[in-house]
Amino acid sequence: QTYEEQLQEIDVINSSDLSRLHSRLFGPKGTILTLVGDMDVDKTIALMRDKFGDWQGNDPLAIEIPPVKLPSKGKRIDIQLKDKRSTDLIIAHTTELQRNSPDFYAAKLANAALGQDTITSRLGQVVRDKAGLTYGIYSSFSDTAYGAAPWSVSLSVNPANLDRSLALVSEVVQDYLKNGISKDELAKETGRALGTFKVGLSSSLGI
Repeated sequence: QTYEEQLQEIDVINSSDLSRLHSRLFGPKGTILTLVGDMDVDKTIALMRDKFGDWQGNDPLAIEIPPVKLPSKGKRIDIQLKDKRSTDLIIAHTTELQRNSPDFYAAKLANAALGQDTITSRLGQVVRDKAGLTYGIYSSFSDTAYGAAPWSVSLSVNPANLDRSLALVSEVVQDYLKNGISKDELAKETGRALGTFKVGLSSSLGI
């Protein structure tokens, strides 16, 4: 949907639509209530029973994530933007990776070594440091809670260096696919993943 189409949808939504949607999506059988803070537990539970004790609702809707096929071949799409001096390059394809996939952590660590950090990852060391083609290059998996979330490599380059950048990124990725992650890269990314997790717990948002 385009932005304009989304705006048109918003204009016709009314309170009855929201009420029907709430009844269909929200119910006690599919709801987790989390309470945090300094409270009297017995009084809080009694309050919850008073406010929600007679709440009835539909069964939770089944979440079905259909399988998606990997692309059989690549396709190049060029979009011209007037007066834009740099070129944003995105190389991507759908993946079968989901949050509950058995190789989820292996895939995340492998991607981290390849392109999670411009300064230390392999793509950054080759395309940025050695070739000097970009200030920043990253590879990442999009939200893996949904099916077919893409894996992508993104960078900005001088338009004159577009083809060279494409070729060099492809060269790095192909070498990585062939030879895999090194022991040093795996140790570094494993340690960083653990450290990042622990540091993240220092804030309420991280928890």
